[in-house]
Amino acid sequence: MSVLAALVLGLLGLWPSLATAQAVKIGAVVPLTGRYGPGGAQVRTGYEIAVEQINASGGVTLAGKKTPLELVVLDDESDATKTVARLESLASQGVAAYLGGFGSDLHAAAASVAEKNKIPYLGIAFALHRSTSRASSTCSRRSGSRPTSASTPRACSRSSRPASGRRRWRSSRRRPTGVRR
Repeated sequence: MSVLAALVLGLLGLWPSLATAQAVKIGAVVPLTGRYGPGGAQVRTGYEIAVEQINASGGVTLAGKKTPLELVVLDDESDATKTVARLESLASQGVAAYLGGFGSDLHAAAASVAEKNKIPYLGIAFALHRSTSRASSTCSRRSGSRPTSASTPRACSRSSRPASGRRRWRSSRRRPTGVRR
């Protein structure tokens, strides 16, 4: 919940017009059906609970005034093509931020749309890796997993690998003094 609240509070600097809004509209594209349906249902429930708790405490403070959140949830049917279409639909509705769904392939599609539309994107529980050393400035990655496949775009984290592509691994174990190989 605190991550969602921090994201919304950070939006004030990005969109000053939000200070005069009746409610801050947040859009979530979540797989409620298809192969990721069970996980997507859990994500949706989490978002609904967070928004309910934030609104119960008066909403978020924008320009000294409490403003409620409005959550718009759309089903992408566990299909990346539909994820893109639903996010574009949310952009046309004027959402202030995107909330990610469930599944790394869906996050990869969503992160590129968020970057193109310059709308902040909060993705949860995914592992993406971009082959470039530049990280997206409109994304936030909340996951305990490490980035994986170099062929999949990395949306929101910096790689531990230097730009030259070589790995820099340093052993934390040192040989005792006087011991030779």
